[in-house]
Amino acid sequence: MASVNTIIGDVSERVGDVELERITKEQVLVLINAAARDLIGAGIVIGITDDESLTSSSGGLSVVPASFVYIHDVWGGTSFNTWIPWAHWHFRVVASAPNILWDNELLVTASAVRILGHRRPNNTYTIGSGVIDIGMEAFIRERVTSYAARQLAQQAEGTPAQNLENIAGATMGESDQLLQLLAAQAHFRPNKYSRAVPLR
Repeated sequence: MASVNTIIGDVSERVGDVELERITKEQVLVLINAAARDLIGAGIVIGITDDESLTSSSGGLSVVPASFVYIHDVWGGTSFNTWIPWAHWHFRVVASAPNILWDNELLVTASAVRILGHRRPNNTYTIGSGVIDIGMEAFIRERVTSYAARQLAQQAEGTPAQNLENIAGATMGESDQLLQLLAAQAHFRPNKYSRAVPLR
């Protein structure tokens, strides 16, 4: 697990600007969020297996928790040990918000349900308190190093500029390989039976 500040320090060292004189913390933070958006653009998602539960309203509708972009399983019962078949729940958009519509045959108004699925990577990191999503650290570090080196190369001339261009090219290639590795892992892609949450 790496913090935003750790990534900023690593990147500044790798591009030869340890004191952050030619590129600021704020500029590196912008690049971190740009790299996270690259993950989103590549379809990378993060599996959510948490204890979040929700209860149905009297109309058989439940608002889908905000972080979910895909849902693959719903569990009910007193200990969340009863799998609810896919035929018993569907999505419906109500007032511009995605909801789950429960089958009339399924009584969920009196008990909580647990939703399992995926969320998008964080792309709104801040300086100081942010922690990079687990599993994304190496990609973020390489991609941000590439972006920072390319940015600094535009301000340099001669050998320093060429050295920075070399760093930018090498780390971009490394980040592309890491992106392929992430995409191949089940934890970072929707299950084949996942349902996309509408409007997300």
